[in-house]
Amino acid sequence: MQETAFHEDPIHIEMAEGDEPAHAVEVLDSVTLTAGSDNVMTREELDLQVRIYEQMYAMPSCTFYEKWLRGEMPDTYETNDWATLYEYQQRNYGS
Repeated sequence: MQETAFHEDPIHIEMAEGDEPAHAVEVLDSVTLTAGSDNVMTREELDLQVRIYEQMYAMPSCTFYEKWLRGEMPDTYETNDWATLYEYQQRNYGS
């Protein structure tokens, strides 16, 4: 499996004290909803969503994905979405 670089450039998501990661998912949803025509994501939008998850969970996607495959990550909307986006990213762009 090709390793993807972990993006350390911070993605700034305004979160109030006590906000849960679910707030960041709302931000992700808004990125998805503003995707190009017919709600097809561009590569840049896909990369942005993957970077947001990397920032939320403080780990590179390749590490997350290996843990996810072994069942070591919680089974949540966020982790399943991240895994799906990462698989798509690897299959179509290899980065």
